[in-house]
Amino acid sequence: MIDTLLEPRRTTTVAGLIIGAIGISLLWAGGQDFPFYPPPGIVILAVGALFVIGAPWRWAPGVGAFLGLFVIVGFAIEAIVGGAGSTTWPAKRAGPG
Repeated sequence: MIDTLLEPRRTTTVAGLIIGAIGISLLWAGGQDFPFYPPPGIVILAVGALFVIGAPWRWAPGVGAFLGLFVIVGFAIEAIVGGAGSTTWPAKRAGPG
């Protein structure tokens, strides 16, 4: 088990998933609205990190990388659907102004 945790692919993947979950947590703490509690991205990345840590298979880091890509694509789709880049997009943001 310790040998698999020390694999560079596995360690890098877990670190990336945890950093992504922390980033989503910072967005949430900063007032970003999410449709559910807790934000789905945190759950997806945290479960993915636990899977990559615990799975004995060599392909487990690939699952973690796929989950990270899944969250990034979700954010991109949300930005497109939400109107990011349009002339009215800044008006939709929360905060003063």
